[in-house]
Amino acid sequence: MKYLPLLVAILFSVLNNANAQSPHDPQLYGMTEYGGNSSKGSIFHYTPSTNTFTNDYNFQVKVKGKNPKCEIVTGNNGKYYGTTTAGGIYNAGVLFEWDSVTNIYNNLYDFTGSDGKDARGGMVLYNNKLYGMTNEGGANNYGVIYEWDIATNVYTKKMDLDSANGRNPTGSLILINNTFFGFTSSGGVHDKGVLFEWNLPTNVYTKKFDFDSIKGSNPVGRLAPYNSKLYAMCNKGGVYNAGTIYQWDYATNIITKTFDFNNVNGASPMGCLTFYNNKFYGTTHEGGIYQTPAGYGKSYGVIFEYNPASNLFTKKKDFGYQGGNRGPLGSLTLKGNFFFGTTSEGDYGTDGIFSWNPATNVFADKYSLHTYTATPCEIQQSSTGTTPFEALSLSGNYLLGTTSMGTEKTFGSIFKFDPDYVQFTNLVTMGATE
Repeated sequence: MKYLPLLVAILFSVLNNANAQSPHDPQLYGMTEYGGNSSKGSIFHYTPSTNTFTNDYNFQVKVKGKNPKCEIVTGNNGKYYGTTTAGGIYNAGVLFEWDSVTNIYNNLYDFTGSDGKDARGGMVLYNNKLYGMTNEGGANNYGVIYEWDIATNVYTKKMDLDSANGRNPTGSLILINNTFFGFTSSGGVHDKGVLFEWNLPTNVYTKKFDFDSIKGSNPVGRLAPYNSKLYAMCNKGGVYNAGTIYQWDYATNIITKTFDFNNVNGASPMGCLTFYNNKFYGTTHEGGIYQTPAGYGKSYGVIFEYNPASNLFTKKKDFGYQGGNRGPLGSLTLKGNFFFGTTSEGDYGTDGIFSWNPATNVFADKYSLHTYTATPCEIQQSSTGTTPFEALSLSGNYLLGTTSMGTEKTFGSIFKFDPDYVQFTNLVTMGATE
């Protein structure tokens, strides 16, 4: 990489006439290669008459790709992988690699649109390759299933999705033997999403079920295995159109709705179910006792427990009490005996990281990602980023995650959180390189 000269001075005012009349003092403008708030250089000006130095602008290097809505997944090679929904050369998102030891971010692949666009959810590692889905792009602009070879850095579009067999997936795949199982959020007979299986060796995709308003619509998250069946949630549909929990016996292809959300016990889940001590735990984005007409335009949500053996649902926590963080978009992540998660909204512009103990039902807001103040609009949201979408990933003693938004000049981030010391570290800032 070629660097700028250490100092490039640009003379904007004519200095050879000391007696010239001017409303402003003559000034010299220049740039530095290093230094500034981000150690990436700055633009400055110098006023000779007052011997005053003023720092005008701090350069910031922001990586390609923006607005990630992904889980950080391990490649079992000391590195982590993820995707962004936009940015990159074609503004269709990128597939990236991040080294947790060196904190080096590499943009591995730019989605082109024709081979996929707007990749969400988490990728699945199998035989040193990563498999995932995009929400848009491909031959029909309804999304694709893709493969990324970690060893060779080769991207392969495996399947173009279409409207009849399911389109616009927002969740993640699950692998059982050589077969991937998943769903789309739209498409199918009723345009409310489908369940499908995709055989990797043969590259054969088979639609298995068309969602409707009765058993649920617009499935979200990821299928979770239990007792030779798969469990997941729908964002809408069911008796109250507030979402459902369903069971899929993939051997017999029998789908059973097992629970209806009714707004009071939660509504509109966005994440997946997390298995712990023979029970599933999850969150909803909306609903709960604080989701009243006065809360119009705001999302609250709940934490719940679901026993698949007895089909018993128990609401454990209502988000939004006394103005706390609310509206989780992702899932719960278990570390030790505690669950950790993220919220997307809150009073005074806060969202953040929380912990919850399933044994004691004790909830704690652990860290606020940003806070609105009386400062100028551009810096009301800190560069840590805002609006985390997916579940946190456990890496040793740390929790890794992504935010999908940031300031007016940043577009999300990769971060790590140490729950023992309540320390938050912003690792990578997304956005176009300046």
